[in-house]
Amino acid sequence: MKLGITLAAGCLLVSTPVLAKPCAFDTASLSFEGTPVDQAKCLLRPVAKWGHISESLAALPPTLASLLGTDPRVSAKKLASLAASKGLLASALTGPVSRAQGGAADAPNARYFVIHDTSSPWLGDKAFPQDIDSNASRFPVSGYLGSNAVAHAFVGRTGLIRFGHDFSVPWRATKREAKIGLASKGLFLHIENIQPRRRDPNGGAKNDAVAPMPGLSPAQYDSLAFLYIVASVRAGQWLIPAYHAALDDGISDSHDDPQNFALQDFDRAIGEHLQKLRDN
Repeated sequence: MKLGITLAAGCLLVSTPVLAKPCAFDTASLSFEGTPVDQAKCLLRPVAKWGHISESLAALPPTLASLLGTDPRVSAKKLASLAASKGLLASALTGPVSRAQGGAADAPNARYFVIHDTSSPWLGDKAFPQDIDSNASRFPVSGYLGSNAVAHAFVGRTGLIRFGHDFSVPWRATKREAKIGLASKGLFLHIENIQPRRRDPNGGAKNDAVAPMPGLSPAQYDSLAFLYIVASVRAGQWLIPAYHAALDDGISDSHDDPQNFALQDFDRAIGEHLQKLRDN
């Protein structure tokens, strides 16, 4: 890691730490380098258009910064009530999460909560519809489900949650996992957020570089935060959040999601849920 240096008004200013290389993964420990906070700062570096990932480490917002490295504690009764309000069965809250190495008994539990966007449907040159966040039939979640669903869970624009695989199922969805090999299967939990894309007229005929702004709806951040809490409670530790693109940084032909993700909004939603889920 190096420090970004800038000159201003004749003074030498030291700015945010900058990575000299992508986040390093250790195959022996099945972990990225550093503390959970260090790893999150690396794996949550902002993802810009065309998949350009910031070289500067992310500044963790307050809730995540205080949670990582600690044990999750919430009221099971209140969590079940919240799950019911989202149309989920209590079974979504129970049982272990997947283990690395395809479920080997001595392998670590899932450690990473990977945030994706579907980058679809592709609208070509059409504008994003005005009811993008309110019309559940506009971009239905159902089209992404099935036995080969690419992620553990999917979050629609209205906040609807549907599972492709239970969190206990080892599943791979990134180039990084394929590069690591079978040992990584089950180490990462994957959440896809429905986000249509448009063509950038300055790019190729089939590019999908333009995402809506804001990228996710408020309801999506609320449901994504809920899934983060559920997954972490089931894992017995606060999972380390990661962006798909940052996870695959340094690998050719990698993805560019999530686009226009507001980490502060995700963090705020986590904090709001926790205020209601903890016994006072």
